[in-house]
Parts: sequence; structure tokens; C-alpha cells
Amino acid sequence: MSIGTVLFATAGVVYGASDDDSAAAALPSNASTLPNNFPFQNELGKATSFSTQGDIERTGAFFEKLGANNRTCETCHVPSDGWGLATRTTRAAFQNTNGNDPLFEFDGHNCPEDDRSTVSARRAASSLLLNKALFRFAKTLPADREFDIIAANGLRCATSDLNQTFYVYRKTLPTTNFQNATSVLWDGAQGEGQVGLRKVANGAVFQHSERTGADISEEQKDQIVNLGNSLSSAQSLDFVARNLAGQGAEGGAIALSQLPIAGPPGFTIYTSWGNIQGTDDVARRRRSIARGQNIFNTKTFAGGQTCTSCHNSQNFGNNVNNAFFATGIAAESNRTSDLPLYTLANRTTGAIVKVMDPGRAIVTGKWADIAKFKPPMLRSLASRPPYFHNGSAATLDDVVAHYNRRFYINFTAQEAQDLGNFLKAL
Repeated sequence: MSIGTVLFATAGVVYGASDDDSAAAALPSNASTLPNNFPFQNELGKATSFSTQGDIERTGAFFEKLGANNRTCETCHVPSDGWGLATRTTRAAFQNTNGNDPLFEFDGHNCPEDDRSTVSARRAASSLLLNKALFRFAKTLPADREFDIIAANGLRCATSDLNQTFYVYRKTLPTTNFQNATSVLWDGAQGEGQVGLRKVANGAVFQHSERTGADISEEQKDQIVNLGNSLSSAQSLDFVARNLAGQGAEGGAIALSQLPIAGPPGFTIYTSWGNIQGTDDVARRRRSIARGQNIFNTKTFAGGQTCTSCHNSQNFGNNVNNAFFATGIAAESNRTSDLPLYTLANRTTGAIVKVMDPGRAIVTGKWADIAKFKPPMLRSLASRPPYFHNGSAATLDDVVAHYNRRFYINFTAQEAQDLGNFLKAL
């Protein structure tokens, strides 16, 4: 079994892989076409993206430089990373360009004032992008907010008024699997659904590509949104379970493109693996994935909730109710020293809370929305580690461990392993 590095269109290096794992097939970085359902290798197996438009021509607004710097949408939404961004890609980009790839421009370094004059300075300046795939986002609180930011500890960029300009650090969300999109961004800014997607398509070139002046054209918005709407992305091969569409299963991007976008919460794609016979590694892993799917659907915690309470889109795993949740990711107790810690004070009660990122409250100004975020889409998870909005979970097993602690679920070791194996097969 050969497990290789997989990238696409970053730092001039691109690697893909064939449907079996015996050999890797290269796809040139300047390839004008991305073959439909091309298998990209990741740490856990292979993932593909299936487009209803067929082979993807790397032309149009998604692949064009629309701003003042050298970025395109593809710079930060990489096909091999499930149209998101993984640290394997950020590190390779830095290595291959000494930190001069467009990925590291503008909000690709921790603070605007960071020194980037040498390779070592650029490495330090972009440490969050290299270690956690995080970009810097400038934020301002609404005037009618219910709280103020009264202090900042740890990482703090130069700013005179924290309530007027402060920075949060977040991962990009994938530009795929938009079939039932509701809230688009982590905090719900720019709205939801197809209207929200168009606003984000336009806003992103100002926020990340330093565009000035007029909005991009309606045709350019169409091109960006239509590409995302055409794509279904999922893990297609697990290095242990093998073909994720085998023995009646419905894993992989092609199956995902054909599944209904409405239905009761939960996953059904691995139900057929529940009664597989055999003692070999493949059979054992497939049964484990089926058990993990059942745990995701039925294991109760926090007063009767299940994983499907938040990830309620059938077989996609995002949230179709435009809902936001506080899962402890931004809490002071979860903070690492490389991220900021903001002290927020309630304007009415004087109550204090410390968080790395105010989340949804940045948009609404509501005290009750502090540290709430949208549940991300779960398909093609293996393509884009690390996880959570702030990259605080290096692996999917770490994701399971966080929720186990946060909600006192008391998974057995077998349950935690099974749930992790299921998430890896999405």
C-alpha cells in the first residue's frame, strides 16, 4: 500500500491517485481540466468530487484573479482538500515557495503588521495557517450589541479599539455539497441559501483577494456559485475498509450526488455493512463503520440529543435549520496559546465571559449568541484536517474526544473508535 502526499493547484505541485492504492497518478499543476471524480489521496484513503457539469475546466471566475493580489478562489478552496484547506497543503505551499505562495498574502499571516522579510519571519508570521489552516478575519461588533470586548490576551494585532476592529482566526469552509445549503459562513454573516452564497462569492474577493471598487459581475457570481452547486465531494476509499461503495454501501461522491437532499436526520449510507460476515480487516472495519453510523444516529446525550440534532441534513451532515450552537470550541478552557483570548462584558449585567472567538454574536450582537457557530458539512472530512472552525482538533478521533468531554457522553473505547471510523469514511 502506497500512501502519498496529495495536493492540487497549490505551490505548483499536484498529485492525485488512482482508484486502487497501488500507485499514484500525477495531475500537472497547470492542468487546464480537473477530470470528473478524480481520486485525490489523503491520510486516510482517497476522496473524489463528482460534478454534474462533467470534467471541470479551470476557467471562469472561481479560477481567475479577481482582486489586487494573486489569489483565486482555488487558492484557499483546494480540490484535493475537498474544496477546503488542509495543513498538508499549507505546509507544502510554504516549502515549495519559501512562504511566497499567494496563500500567505494578506490575511494569510497572523497580523497585518507582521515582519515577512525573511523565510523564518514568514514562517513565524503564518504559523496559524501552517499549523491549523487558519486565516485572519477582521471583525467589528454591531453598535447595538449587548456586550463589549474589554480585554485581549495572547495574540493581539495592533488596533486602538477592540470593539471597532479585532481579529478572529478561522478555517475556510468547503465550496462543495451546496445542494441544501442554509447558513454559509461559520457565524452566518451574509445570510443563507443561494442568496447567501452569491453574497459570499462577491464578498470573498474583497475580503481575501483585496479587491477594491465595483462588485464582481452577476455572471462571475453565477460561475462561482454554479460550480459549488454542481459538486458532490466525499471519501471514496478507506485504506482499511477499501471501496466505500462496496457490498451495498453508498459512500463516495457519485452516490452522494444521487441521494435525496431531503429526509429525516441521520445517515443511511452504511446500513448494509451492519451484518457483514468475516474476520479479515476489511470486514471488521466495515462493521465498525456501520456501528459508528448507528452511534451517530442514535446515541443520546445532553438530555436526549444525538449527533443528528445539530447535523440534521440526511446523509450530508450539515444543519438545514440555519441554527448555531455553542460546543465549547471557542471556550477559554479549550484555548491554546497561539490564539487570542477576548474578555467580553455584558453591558447590562456586567457578566464576564472569555472566548477565543465571539462567533455568531459578532453578527447579531446578542449575549446569548457568544461562541455559537454553524455545524459544518461532514462529507469529505478526511480531505481537510484539522477540524473545527479554529483547527483545534488535529484528527477526527480528537473531534470525537472533544464531544465526549464536552457533553459527558461516556463513550466506551469501542464506541469512540467506531464513531471515528464512520466519520473518516464520509
